[in-house]
Amino acid sequence: MRQLGTPAALAAHHTKPARDGQTVVLRVVFATEPEHEKDVRLRIDRALRTGSVTGPDGITTYWEFRASKAGALSPAEAGHGRRIADT
Repeated sequence: MRQLGTPAALAAHHTKPARDGQTVVLRVVFATEPEHEKDVRLRIDRALRTGSVTGPDGITTYWEFRASKAGALSPAEAGHGRRIADT
């Protein structure tokens, strides 16, 4: 179920963390209508800037938000984006 006010309310998405030494880079691929792209990016940034999330198991994970930027999709990510757009 999608919650209002979250990125998922406007865009199906997939996240992929990758560790680089002490840093974890989070890649977010989302699918939305072009007119919603800016709002989805703002919601993702707002969610990440909170610095924590409590999962359904009650465990809270913390992080330090450093930056975000739009990137080009790899061919595999583009395919995944098309699949999640159909959800």
